[in-house]
Amino acid sequence: MGRRFRAIIFDLDDTVYAETDYVVSGYRSVCSILAERGFSVKADDMLGLFWTSRDHVFDRAALQFGFPREWVPELIERYRAHTPILALENKIQRVLVLLRQSYKLGIVTDGWKNVQQKKIDALKIDEYCDAVILADEFGRGYWKPNPAIFRICCERLGVSMGETLVVGDNPERDIAGARAAEMACVRIRRRDGYMYSSQGDCQADAEIAELEELPEVLRLLDERDVSPSGSASVTSGEI
Repeated sequence: MGRRFRAIIFDLDDTVYAETDYVVSGYRSVCSILAERGFSVKADDMLGLFWTSRDHVFDRAALQFGFPREWVPELIERYRAHTPILALENKIQRVLVLLRQSYKLGIVTDGWKNVQQKKIDALKIDEYCDAVILADEFGRGYWKPNPAIFRICCERLGVSMGETLVVGDNPERDIAGARAAEMACVRIRRRDGYMYSSQGDCQADAEIAELEELPEVLRLLDERDVSPSGSASVTSGEI
């Protein structure tokens, strides 16, 4: 039996690396400004607010730590503009190198393009992929779950959507977007991921906890009659 898939499209944040690495890097940059102005705030303090809710973190930090709320726009800009200190884990590098021997690899990522580009540059992700798509370059309307962005990536990779697998962590963006595009998909549910406990209306064809599980899941999906409805759902525990 031949392989069904010729390509894999990955999400970026909390899929190929832990997004909290970027968040902590940004908070450290912001806290350095606050320290210069006499406010002792640690990145871990900010991270605690982030884990409570992503909404209005800097506003809540101003209230909790006492710095002027008027500084918030400047601090947000510093967070977004900082050059992050990031690196792909060795185990992730290995799995991407392994997969690229058999599949074309792409990245599709949402978020402000300047922010996402800095992440990609820091991670050197383009060294492991054949196409990197920043959805924001096409406009906010192209952010996932708009299926058009997957079509664009498939065109860059030179493959059809039917022979491409989507891998991501967000059920409302990655999985729902893949289903809207009638593409097979795998959800990665990292224990350190922000979306770990989130549920979605769309079911993935498989679910993994670590990216290293993907080669075996691919093998299993190739052996099954997988449809975009998710009716052939598997988990890594079945392998």
